[in-house]
Amino acid sequence: MRPVKLTISAFGPYARKTELGLSELGACGIYLITGDTGAGKTTLFDAIVFALYGEPSGVTRETSMLRSKYAEPETDTYVEMTFVFKSNEYKVFRSPEYLRPKKRGEGYTTQKADAVFYYPDGKVVTGNLQVNDVIKDLMGIDRSQFSQIAMIAQGDFLKLLLATTKERQEIFRRIFKTKNYEILQNCLKNEAGSLGNKYNDIRKSIRQYIDGIDCEAADEFETEVNKAKNGQLTSDEIMELLAKLLLQDEVKQKSGNDALKTVEAEISKIDAALGKATQDNKVRADLSKAQTELAAVMEKLPELKTAYEETADYQVELESLTGRIATERGQLFQYEELETVNKNIGDKGKQLKALQKKKAELIESIDLKKEQLKEWKEQLSTLKDAETNILHLETELEKADSKKTQIEGINMLLSEHLAIKIAYEEAQEKYLSLRNMAEMASNTYIELNRVFLDAQAGILAQTLEVGQPCPVCGSLEHPAPAYISDKAPAEKTVEAARKKADKTQTDASAASSAAAVEKGKLDAKDIEIDKAARDIFLQRPERIEQAISEELLRISELNANLARGLEEEKHRYQLKVDIEVKLPKLDKDLIELDDEIIGNKTAIATLETEIVGFEDILKNLKDALAFATKKEALENISLLNEKKKQLETAAQNAKDNWEAHKILVTSLEAQIETLNNQLDHARAIDTLELTEQKNELVRRKNALSANLMAIVSRLHTNSNIESRFNDRLQEVAEIEERLKWVRTLADTANGQLTGKDKIMLETYVQASHFERILRRANMRLMIMSSGQYELKRAADASNQRSQSGLELNVIDHYNASERSVKTLSGGESFMASLSLALGLSDEIQSASGGIHLDTMFVDEGFGSLDEETLSQAIKVLNNLADSNILVGIISHVSELKERIDRQIIVKKDKSGGSRVEIIT
Repeated sequence: MRPVKLTISAFGPYARKTELGLSELGACGIYLITGDTGAGKTTLFDAIVFALYGEPSGVTRETSMLRSKYAEPETDTYVEMTFVFKSNEYKVFRSPEYLRPKKRGEGYTTQKADAVFYYPDGKVVTGNLQVNDVIKDLMGIDRSQFSQIAMIAQGDFLKLLLATTKERQEIFRRIFKTKNYEILQNCLKNEAGSLGNKYNDIRKSIRQYIDGIDCEAADEFETEVNKAKNGQLTSDEIMELLAKLLLQDEVKQKSGNDALKTVEAEISKIDAALGKATQDNKVRADLSKAQTELAAVMEKLPELKTAYEETADYQVELESLTGRIATERGQLFQYEELETVNKNIGDKGKQLKALQKKKAELIESIDLKKEQLKEWKEQLSTLKDAETNILHLETELEKADSKKTQIEGINMLLSEHLAIKIAYEEAQEKYLSLRNMAEMASNTYIELNRVFLDAQAGILAQTLEVGQPCPVCGSLEHPAPAYISDKAPAEKTVEAARKKADKTQTDASAASSAAAVEKGKLDAKDIEIDKAARDIFLQRPERIEQAISEELLRISELNANLARGLEEEKHRYQLKVDIEVKLPKLDKDLIELDDEIIGNKTAIATLETEIVGFEDILKNLKDALAFATKKEALENISLLNEKKKQLETAAQNAKDNWEAHKILVTSLEAQIETLNNQLDHARAIDTLELTEQKNELVRRKNALSANLMAIVSRLHTNSNIESRFNDRLQEVAEIEERLKWVRTLADTANGQLTGKDKIMLETYVQASHFERILRRANMRLMIMSSGQYELKRAADASNQRSQSGLELNVIDHYNASERSVKTLSGGESFMASLSLALGLSDEIQSASGGIHLDTMFVDEGFGSLDEETLSQAIKVLNNLADSNILVGIISHVSELKERIDRQIIVKKDKSGGSRVEIIT
């Protein structure tokens, strides 16, 4: 994927529509993205990522923050990008969700997010989710993976280098399409777990069946049953025991059934005799009761007849009550008319009071709104400057933030200066130590060499003869010949001292050079600090840390004051907007209130006239009626009806009682005659003796039933256990056999074999890709580190308890050591992460799956490199031209501006926002 044209509108710091012809930068090689701090260099990468995936690149930037705060209200926020992918040209348009002024009326409305994707053949896909799917299918990676592969981002560039096995698995899974291996691992793991659970469940079930074997207490098989429950019998022995128990209980069941039938037959005979005795006793009791009732009724009968004859006198009074009730019911409609008039007067009175109250409220509301109108107009005159003040305060806040960033940059430079100073002092101390050692070794060698040479002269002196010339000076006389010292060193000792002196001198020279390099870094950092300090303080303060602290404190206080002021001005501006919106409505309300009060007065006059008319009608009705209300009239009618009803009820009751008692006498006489007939042939039966016999038989029956139920229960229980126990034995054997090989396969695929490295099948496959990535990465890293460093996948896991296989070490060829990549310095880590990212990009493009990236961005990191390493890094990036990769470097490093010709320069405008210039 290589961007060809990028259009940004009201996006981040870019207030206006900005078009970048990225094709001008070429199709490969490197270019520099540089400019003012905070101007929006990284935002260009954000725009590319947003165009592709609908989200910015970093986690600190949310989609809702993409709308430029410098943009004019009418300027739309969007990103449009044309890009080339596998020789085909595509175009994508994206706009985020944001608030914009309404096109009609006042206030704001939400502009919904949108996306459009254009294929080379003219086909168009719309909608955020739909375009996201298209991009992922086309590119083969999601936003997070694209950001990791295509961007070595400021503050995040170590993530790919220092990622754990698990984190690298997620990256490689999508890139190299190893998801199926993970699915296989999980399927095997789930299958093994499921079989294990099923196996354990069946074993528990078998144990429950054995524990459930039922046996009668003190039975001959009780000992064997206890052995089975304690796990002392085999499965075959348990099956044999169950067969014996079932056979024994079947015999007992047949014997019990026969005994029970005999007892039940004897109980039936006794029940028949007791039933006949009970029936005779009941007849005798019923006869006595009937005779008593007949005597009582005969005694009461004359009194009831007299009461019935006296009810003939009630008829005259009943006729009088009926006439009065009819008269009063005929006047009820007039009471209804009376109530209607009363109600109308009440309703009209309430309406009148409501209108009068409404009139007072309208007058009060008009007065309040006129007072509010006056107050708002006075407030508007004091809020005219709010909008201007907001713009001024926002500008001052941006200036303060920019200065704070510069000061924090000096703080970082001071920290780097301190680290370099410590390194320099350590290098200097090492040099002085080595220099002293070199001097001591040199002095030792000179002394040993002198003694050795002196000893050589003594040997030569032994050959001198008087009159013979000296082989050294030619003299014929030898007044003081040298002698051989007992302490003269051997030639090997002298040679060893010479080598040691040479080595210490070499070491001292190397240490001197190293100290000189650190001194150069220290001087360069001092110059950088001086330049940065002059930009802020005009000159470098003597106590720069204190000056920085005071300036940061001053800026912090200034920011707080500006923020408070800005909040107050925004509140004033909002108040101004609210008042301007409310004033027209208030004027309209006053007009409507005036119209409403006129209508109110008219309605009051009409109601007063209607109430006078209803009061005249009410007076006439009251004069013509006996009661004040319909309720009182109805209550009187009710009393008359109740009295009439009581007379009618008394007459009817007297008649009913007289006739009922005559019928009852006849019925009782017939009943007595029938009962006498039933007792003619009855004989006496001893029920007490029969009852005792029955109770004894019932006790025998209950004992037999309980024993039989226990036998049946044991038969049912043991029969079920025998059947299910045998089924479970067959089932557990089958599952155990399958579980053995499935668990072994699952442990192997999931890296869970005891005593082995925790490498999963998917990780093993990914490791082969990782090895190829490292081979490609090391081609760059060896160049950038001058042959010192090489990346290597860790051969062994750090422990055998966690997943491994994708850990990363670094080989240091200078001291022949291997260690974790986490031990690399800042500059070394940058080189390693850059190499790894380039290697990953190469492998992605060569692997199957259609992923193809022609563009990469590097955001900062070069500031941590020394001059030589920086040259090597640029050399590696320049070599990418052979791979048709275009690399954009986002950096402030001044050396890069001199070395890289193609540049995108981002600058801040004084009026707000940023602008872009491409230099080729």
